[in-house]
Amino acid sequence: SVAINRVHSELHLKQRAWRWLLLLSGFLLTSLCGIEALMLHLSPFWCFVALTLVCMVATIVFRRIHGSLWADVLDIITLWEAACTIILSVGQSDNTMIALLLAFAALSYSIVLYQQRKNFLFLPLIFVFLELPLLWHHPVIKLSLSVLLPFASVLIYLLVTRQQDTTSTHHNIRWEWPLLAISVFYGAMLCLHDTLAPFSALQLLTHLPLSAAIDIALLAVVWYICAVLTRLTWELLFTIGFALVALLLPTNSFWTLAILAPIFALLALCINRRFGRDWAIPFYVVALFAEIVASASVYNGKIPFSTDMWILLGFAALIYIIGVIEDSLILLWAGALFASWSFLDCIHDGDVIRTTVLAFLLVAFALSIRKSPFPQLQRLTALRFSLPIYITAFAATLFVAGYGIFINPDTPFYAATPCLFLLYALIIYGVALVENWVHWLWAVAAYAIGGILLIVNTTSCVFSTGVSQLGLAACNDQIHDTVYLFWGVALLAGVLGLITNRVISLPAASSRLAFPSFTWSWPWYITSLITIIVAAIWSRNMDVYGTGLLSARLEYAMLLSFIALAFIVMLLERKPMIMLLITALAVWTLMRTQWSLWHVMIAFNVLFVVVFASQWLWHSLPARQRNIAAHLHSLLGLGGQVCVILFIILNGGLFASAGQLAHVGAGSLLIFALLLVWYSQRVEMAQQLRLWCMYRAGLFISLVVTWELSAWGQTHIDLLTLTPATYLVVVAPFLTRDERIPQHQLLGQFCSLLGSIVLLLPTLWLSFNQSNLQPTLMLVAESLILLLIGVGTRIRIFVLSGAGLVIISALHALFLPSLGIPSSLALTILGSVLLILATGLSIARHRLQVMWTLME
Repeated sequence: SVAINRVHSELHLKQRAWRWLLLLSGFLLTSLCGIEALMLHLSPFWCFVALTLVCMVATIVFRRIHGSLWADVLDIITLWEAACTIILSVGQSDNTMIALLLAFAALSYSIVLYQQRKNFLFLPLIFVFLELPLLWHHPVIKLSLSVLLPFASVLIYLLVTRQQDTTSTHHNIRWEWPLLAISVFYGAMLCLHDTLAPFSALQLLTHLPLSAAIDIALLAVVWYICAVLTRLTWELLFTIGFALVALLLPTNSFWTLAILAPIFALLALCINRRFGRDWAIPFYVVALFAEIVASASVYNGKIPFSTDMWILLGFAALIYIIGVIEDSLILLWAGALFASWSFLDCIHDGDVIRTTVLAFLLVAFALSIRKSPFPQLQRLTALRFSLPIYITAFAATLFVAGYGIFINPDTPFYAATPCLFLLYALIIYGVALVENWVHWLWAVAAYAIGGILLIVNTTSCVFSTGVSQLGLAACNDQIHDTVYLFWGVALLAGVLGLITNRVISLPAASSRLAFPSFTWSWPWYITSLITIIVAAIWSRNMDVYGTGLLSARLEYAMLLSFIALAFIVMLLERKPMIMLLITALAVWTLMRTQWSLWHVMIAFNVLFVVVFASQWLWHSLPARQRNIAAHLHSLLGLGGQVCVILFIILNGGLFASAGQLAHVGAGSLLIFALLLVWYSQRVEMAQQLRLWCMYRAGLFISLVVTWELSAWGQTHIDLLTLTPATYLVVVAPFLTRDERIPQHQLLGQFCSLLGSIVLLLPTLWLSFNQSNLQPTLMLVAESLILLLIGVGTRIRIFVLSGAGLVIISALHALFLPSLGIPSSLALTILGSVLLILATGLSIARHRLQVMWTLME
């Protein structure tokens, strides 16, 4: 009464807190109820249940009559009574406690919904969480609640939430969310129970051997029906979730899932055509996931892979057809994924032939779509439908390739994997050609090169088990088969490159490529090139691992055919750069011969002369390309000849002990000199370079004489250096006066000095190391000749060195012990000779000056 009096006074509005005194009366009421129940020997639990219900009714009435002022206090008292009731129910049975908590949850939700108190919608969840431990062993109750609560939420949505949405302009609360949350939570508990327990809720309810997946599938159906009733597509997520859980249960059989997958796919198609794609998505997801789970269960070994392969392939075809009907890119690629999985199962059984045939059929089907006569299938649309099929066929080839590389390369026949690789390259090339996919040619080259590299593994007897284990005859057959494979692939690829480059017209985008002229032929040329390189290396390894097994004649025939092929391609394609490959192959072929070294060097000389001379094959080319070809051939010819000369020198070819190799070395140097002369006769060559080539060629020819003398056993250094020294002395005046050469005077002086040193120094050395007269007389003769040349050409170094060496040689000759001339007489003779020489030069001075003037 105090609280009522204080609160209802309009003059004391700030004293409304006095209403909380009613909490004390509620505590007293609780105590009184408990005392009376004990005194009357009544059940405290049921007494408090009745008290809680009375409080609930009271709070509803007071809130409606007096407003929230009194009802807030009664709400707290009601919750307090409910808590006391729950505490007192601990001693009751599980069913009683579950019923009590469910009743409190239902009543609290009903009261909150009736009073439109959105902030208290969490109250039912509290009671639900309190009963979780009790519901674990009652799957039937969980199933019932999980089925009924979604329908209850539908009613709340239709009667309350949607009505508010239509009458109110602002966003309203979704009053059914506690029911949805509780239903989802009970459904999750049921899924967990059915996964762990040996029995399902329906099995307990009907006493029939029903699978646990049916319980969860029932929940998915219920949620789908509720989504249809409310027209809320987001609720389909719960349908998909429960359906996926049902499919993942290990108790599901393979055949059940395999049958359900196409059924759900067809249902999805029908629903999509009638009601829209949103309502068909759960069926599509279930169909795809059911097939995935069914195929994954095959790996436990109970179902043959061949069976699953056909089921997967059929389902892939169905999904692809549905994707075409619905124009769904996701379904098209899903069909491609399942088809690829079927090929993987096929490969798991080792059925390479079936996988290859199916891949070819897919390619043919895709090409038929590309060439469809129907006008509605334009190119982009056709590519939209055919690209997943192409990718599926490509995946099948990858599976076959992996099986051949890592498991068994000889299935289903010997060397099957390399042959299949090359066949796949041809098929991919055909697809790229039809679809005009220039950038897909890399796959052609990759498969072809992979097949080439795998050809090496066909000689397993040599590289793996040893010849003795398989026998020489079988190993010899393997080696010859490998040779024929290399041979055939290289020739076939080269011929295909030539044909495609002339038959196939270039696409419009080819101008952006690095080599537009090889747009459609480059994969075959690359394949032929790699084949030639691998075959050459492989034939070399045969000498290490299989000596005597590879026929030399067969190897030479293969290499020579490669050279011929490269030469034909070079001429027809008009690409001088291919001469690099031809030269390398020719060098490799000569190195593989069993000839003696000097025979091989002769062959190299012939080769590089032919390479040098073949530059005149390109006279019909434009000037710029002709110059490039000429430079390339000249570089190969001259560079190769230099390599031959250096190789002969490194093998002792400078000395007579090398035998015929020394003569071949001299001949090689002569050929190099002649090639330089030939090179200098080019019309487009600069005059300065032409002169340099001519002078150097002369020097090399003089060195040929020296080399040949050494080859015949000549060891006297004065004779060996006579020819190059004479050439330097003779050419020095011409270099001095040739103004076409930069710094010609300096170069001429250097040649004159070097020639003088090389000519006179060896003879001078020998004259002082031997007591006979012959070296001294040779020195005198060479000095006089050098002096006369110096006088005639006005080269001071020649005059000075010649005069000085004449005096030195004369003194040395006069004092030789072998002549027996006294010293006084020798000095007299020397003075007389020098006096006569000086007098002659003095008399002829004017005439020499006139001659020099005329020479200038």
